[in-house]
Amino acid sequence: MRKTSQRGFTLLELMVVVTILGLLVAIVGPMIPRYISEARYRTARAQMSNLGQAVEMFQMSKRRFPARLDVLTEIDEYGEPYMHHIPRDPWDQDYEYAVISRRHYEIRCHGADGEPGTDDDLVHPIVLEDR
Repeated sequence: MRKTSQRGFTLLELMVVVTILGLLVAIVGPMIPRYISEARYRTARAQMSNLGQAVEMFQMSKRRFPARLDVLTEIDEYGEPYMHHIPRDPWDQDYEYAVISRRHYEIRCHGADGEPGTDDDLVHPIVLEDR
């Protein structure tokens, strides 16, 4: 009678692997939401900076601020838009844009809670120097 040998992992080896994976999940798992939240805020700041640069380019060529952000997607005198599309913030809300004065505008993001005037709001204020 021939004895066939079976290959595979022992129960002890499987338990060790499962234990190690469980420890990794327990250590790393709680950090993931914080990193995702931080990445969203960094993305919002980068998008607001890009929007601000497009607003400033518009202001330099037209000598006025755009009335709305969607004006930046219109074709300029050189046949190109200032921006190809206006992004939504990482929480899928529109950025707020307001012209405060002849030399000042604001771009606002209401953050994760979507409520204006809370601690998680981001503001991109720019005061232009006289040119």
